[in-house]
Amino acid sequence: IVAGADVPFPEMGSSLWRFIATLFDRLRAGGVADVFFCSKEGEFLLRLFNAYQEKMFGGRLIAGHYLIVSRKATFICSLRPLPQEDFSRLFDQYRDLTLTEFVLSLNFSMAQLARLAAELPCDWQIRLAGLRHHEHFQALLQLPLFQEMYERHRKEQRGNLLAYLDSFRVDYRSRGLHLVDVGWKGSIQNNIYFALEERVQVQGYYLGLLTPSGLTAKNGKTGLLFTDHPRHSPFVHVYNNNRSLFEMVLGASHGSADGYFSPRETAAIQDERGSMAEPVDAPVAVTVLDLPEERRLYRERILPLQQAYFAMFEEMTGALVEEYCPPPDAAWFAGHHARMLFRPTRAEVDFFARLYHLENFGLFEFTTFAGGEPLALPQRLRNLLALWKDPAGLLETGVWPPIIFRRLGLDWLQPLDGWKRYRRVFSEHQ
Repeated sequence: IVAGADVPFPEMGSSLWRFIATLFDRLRAGGVADVFFCSKEGEFLLRLFNAYQEKMFGGRLIAGHYLIVSRKATFICSLRPLPQEDFSRLFDQYRDLTLTEFVLSLNFSMAQLARLAAELPCDWQIRLAGLRHHEHFQALLQLPLFQEMYERHRKEQRGNLLAYLDSFRVDYRSRGLHLVDVGWKGSIQNNIYFALEERVQVQGYYLGLLTPSGLTAKNGKTGLLFTDHPRHSPFVHVYNNNRSLFEMVLGASHGSADGYFSPRETAAIQDERGSMAEPVDAPVAVTVLDLPEERRLYRERILPLQQAYFAMFEEMTGALVEEYCPPPDAAWFAGHHARMLFRPTRAEVDFFARLYHLENFGLFEFTTFAGGEPLALPQRLRNLLALWKDPAGLLETGVWPPIIFRRLGLDWLQPLDGWKRYRRVFSEHQ
């Protein structure tokens, strides 16, 4: 597989193949009969998983199910009664929030938010440092209206989520619940685990794990392509170099899960929440956000990529079956993935810079990868000096370095930096 002008990041096809093959082997060895792929990234992963089994074995040995979930939709389902709840799983990740962001992270509607704001006169739009300790937050917790809304909404959403899980007719309560997702900490898995009151064995399988949270004997997680727990896996710094690329190319044909509602509730809240009901065989309706920007991004940019990756995936699986061609080793897959990240083409950097992502939990905003206007020469020189003084402070932020160089107006430095990164990673494994 080589880079081509028509398909940005073509090596992603081989990386996804390695993940699916490893996932199947792990599930088969564990005697797993049913596995749930978490939306949205799980939509394409499930398609690959089914195609792999059908090509390899002529049928599906392990049943894959598509579970429509999100951090926002499942968080409220996982919470305890208000006197026992400290919201630490939200505040540990988002320290500074507005009251509006906090309430929306509980999956309250805009109408409910307006009622609460009318009862508590303060600035709901200003981001408060250390919200959990702020007097306005404490006042909100003491508000009778909030207490009543919270408890009713928590119980309703949890009950509806469990009804949705039960609708798959899988005996997960005794056999364990097996989840597949992209990564990175496993927050959605934690939410489901707590919604099940820590009584069900839950096991997550991820493309990658980084400082996974909430690990217990009954809430296990495995990173199949890379992990930093309990130690760094081989080539972790290859696959970890642009985690956003995994998230973007695994986009789905529908929006993020918005909540779980009865049919009566769904008819009343769809317009107000800007959501639509996703067809599922369940006694409750699963609603998803309906955003034209996301639909356009998927249709115009992500779907063509997935079609190309699927064809590559089928070709690799076919070679294994029809030509008795054994799969390459871990270093081969890592080397191909590294080409995309350390030595991308200009067209690939341009493509990635035009992507965007919606945050709908904690912070509610679109994230873009492109920089702003072209920088003047004096600013580029100042950026070069800052980079020389503290390269790690500017480049080791979790953002793909080619995008950082572009934002700094220093694109010309990217090939040199990429060469150094490539050499450093692979010299460690010689």
